[in-house]
Amino acid sequence: MTTVRKDFSRQGAIYLAETLGDGKRGDARWIGDTGTVSLSINEEQEVRKENYTGQRATSVVVRTGLEISIEMNIRYADAENLALGLHGKTSTVVGGSVTDEVFPETKAGRTIILDKGGISALVISDNGGQTLTENTHYRIRSDKGGVIEILDLASFQQPLKANYNYGGSQKLAVLTQKPKPVYLFMDSINTVDNSRERLHLYKVEFQPLANLGLIDESLGEITLQGKCLLDTVYQLDPELGGYGKIELLD
Repeated sequence: MTTVRKDFSRQGAIYLAETLGDGKRGDARWIGDTGTVSLSINEEQEVRKENYTGQRATSVVVRTGLEISIEMNIRYADAENLALGLHGKTSTVVGGSVTDEVFPETKAGRTIILDKGGISALVISDNGGQTLTENTHYRIRSDKGGVIEILDLASFQQPLKANYNYGGSQKLAVLTQKPKPVYLFMDSINTVDNSRERLHLYKVEFQPLANLGLIDESLGEITLQGKCLLDTVYQLDPELGGYGKIELLD
């Protein structure tokens, strides 16, 4: 291939795969659209200056450490992407029904948060079996959120109880998992001339999120920061290197 000097402006799709050991990887998933993605390399050095010329010039430089960091701004807040930065375990909750969920002591103007979200067919009754009327004694502030506002308790006996159906969901338990390195692959496009590249990072471990916006005034992103770890299997092959490789296809 002839060497061509060219300008560049990259875009591309990023995929993550499980690292399986012995240099192997599992199947990959596209993480969705991203904002900026960048690598930074930091070399730690011990520097010695000589003392015999009167110039105190640098005589020896020894590398004492090497660190490769990555930062990605992910635009899709699905359960698997959130789990990367929240070090959590995802699970699927199948829809079902709840019988006799007991409310805490409450009064008019207060709000009850049900145990499940995505509710339907809600029936609230008091401790004596009387049924409350929707929009008279209570109202559903959010069926997806499972949020109930108490309007008027009249002479109802507490505690109140609820029967309802709920929808399926994906659950993420926060900070319950030790982070595992992932294999990062980028199918890259140089938008200046449409030439293609492939980027491989063999072992990337993401840190917990430094910040997660809960209320956004504009389109949100998840900023993931991590380190590239040395792959001791790939390191043995000088064609691969211990951290990653870039393939220039055009």
